[in-house]
Amino acid sequence: MSRIAIIGAGAWGTGLAIVLGRNRTHHVPHNVRLWANEPEVTESIARNRICEAKLKFLLALLLLIVLIGGSAAAWMWWEFRASSRS
Repeated sequence: MSRIAIIGAGAWGTGLAIVLGRNRTHHVPHNVRLWANEPEVTESIARNRICEAKLKFLLALLLLIVLIGGSAAAWMWWEFRASSRS
């Protein structure tokens, strides 16, 4: 079994830890440790297996994209409708 430490629980560190944790060498899983600087990130990952702080940010970003995308689509439809009348 390989022992691997990843310093930094950001997007890249977390993704790398997940991939290495799921990979197996000769049917033996790797022992992966993910190190985070923020205590709340460490507690959230240990307790819920997700980083709630980053999840809230991503959900807010997704909502913003949907709202902007919806507004842009509505504006384009309105412009198309107005141009087809003339």
